[in-house]
Amino acid sequence: MPHPDTIERYISTVERGDTLGALREFYAGHATQQENESQPRTGLDALLAHEEAMLAQTSGLTIRCLRPVMTNADHVTIRWYLRYRRADGKPLQLDELALQRWEGELIVREKFVYDPSQLRPQPGGPVTLREALASDLPAIQRIRAAVKENRLVSRRIGDAEVLQHMTELGKGWVAEQDGAVIGFAIGNARNGNIWALFVDPPMEGRGAARLLHDAMVAWLFDQGLPRLHLGTDPGTRAETFYRRAGWQALGIEHGEQQFELLKPA
Repeated sequence: MPHPDTIERYISTVERGDTLGALREFYAGHATQQENESQPRTGLDALLAHEEAMLAQTSGLTIRCLRPVMTNADHVTIRWYLRYRRADGKPLQLDELALQRWEGELIVREKFVYDPSQLRPQPGGPVTLREALASDLPAIQRIRAAVKENRLVSRRIGDAEVLQHMTELGKGWVAEQDGAVIGFAIGNARNGNIWALFVDPPMEGRGAARLLHDAMVAWLFDQGLPRLHLGTDPGTRAETFYRRAGWQALGIEHGEQQFELLKPA
């Protein structure tokens, strides 16, 4: 069972960025490391070689321990938050759990648990909004085809129909990051229907959906509509999103969860 001071010294060494020093001082010669369910690395030499290779391909590494640290006899769980840049300059961030087993004052087994989607390059610029244009139709259709929920696959929605909703029946917006369209929204100003709100799956979690939602809702209410409505598949993240955004659930109709949002008094 490691002494609490040993764990604190280990964390301090890692947070200084001396990951190689941490391996040499706090890991046993026969220690193993594993990434999720991948094949474990075995032996301190293999751990050092892997770490050296990783450091050679990154820059600007910062590591922070997100407390509390959980300890139970020989088992220690540490939550790490890492930020760094790949060799091509793309920024990445990783939130992971390190599940460790110690023998005395040394780590003998460690498993890192994290969502692998975090390893996709993250654009560095802010998310911005603008009015959707006809030239955005290819990006809009690409995102519609990529989403995994509420895909509207019962029929094909062509460019002409999308453009009609953007220009004649209402208005559309696109969210951009680093010059690329990562999401879009279209609202119907005649009947208050939220016709579409989608974000490219790899770009989720960056605030684009809420920015699109708020801009669309504000514009629709400015058109004099007292009530907005929409339908979405039940039990999805979209349903959770609209509930958190203040929409009121009305029940299931034609297999969809119906929502309404009333204009503030």
